[in-house]
Amino acid sequence: MPKRSNPFQRLIYTIQHSVTADAVVTESKMLPNIRTGSPVEVDIVIEAETGTIPMIIGIECTATGRPATVEWVREMSGKHQDLPTDKLVLVSQSGFSSEAEEIAQAHNVEVITLREAEAFDWSQMVNQLTNNPNLRIAKFQIRNMSWGIKFDEVEKERFAARDDLAFSEGSEIYDSDGKLLGTIQQLWNSMLREKSIVERVMRRWIKEQKENFKLTWSAKEGTQIADAAGEHYRIRAIILDGYCEVESTPVSLAPATYGKTQVAYGKVPDIFSGSTGEVTVLFTEQEGEEAKGWLGFSSASGFGQQIFPANRPSTFYDSS
Repeated sequence: MPKRSNPFQRLIYTIQHSVTADAVVTESKMLPNIRTGSPVEVDIVIEAETGTIPMIIGIECTATGRPATVEWVREMSGKHQDLPTDKLVLVSQSGFSSEAEEIAQAHNVEVITLREAEAFDWSQMVNQLTNNPNLRIAKFQIRNMSWGIKFDEVEKERFAARDDLAFSEGSEIYDSDGKLLGTIQQLWNSMLREKSIVERVMRRWIKEQKENFKLTWSAKEGTQIADAAGEHYRIRAIILDGYCEVESTPVSLAPATYGKTQVAYGKVPDIFSGSTGEVTVLFTEQEGEEAKGWLGFSSASGFGQQIFPANRPSTFYDSS
């Protein structure tokens, strides 16, 4: 039987992934019936450890237009009696009837409603995001265009007389002790794996809308580069010229609360993986903690069913 999902379940999965630390969160997971051994699908499963004791939490979701009923609570409670879950959490988009809440409490079942956001005295992250009509989400593709070498002054006389001096992306760089540091290409790739550098390029584009940028790698004293003939020359820096290609789309975020978590969420076209689907955009904030941003991709996306931090491979910005 194929696994089932829906937009509300996907949203709750993304939220739970964001707020659950040191645990494995899985959407539409099959658990064995402890009596028959038959597989049973659970909307969301959290697997964690309390001390050294493993714990399994099952989450079931309903997105009906009316409050969840006693019948649904009893059905889910009965379903999990034969499953290896240690705790059951029920999440309703439209809340629960008062009787359903009483039955849930009697069965030691936790109920959560994704409610319209209430007033908070935290950083007001939700208000800042949901009240901004110019908010956009962007995909950044950064690539190298060209590079140059700044040589040590004393080397100029050595290579001035050479007419066969040649360097390439594969030219090797060595430290003052002769240890190989890597090639120019490897240096470029390493710099673009540095989160601080990528975020600096993103912020510059957001502020100035300039696609071209320059990065400078300053060499330590005695650093050398080998030419095509294998001869070493001391260098001061390598200059890398790059290009930042950006695709963006507007995003509108709705405020909500999920238990004790403040939430801002919405959907945007999938500009990241090339699919025709949508991506869940989510920010969560808990009291005393830094806000977190996430992008949730469905199984139909080019990335497959995955969740990425929202600052990489993308960023949010104000287009005003």
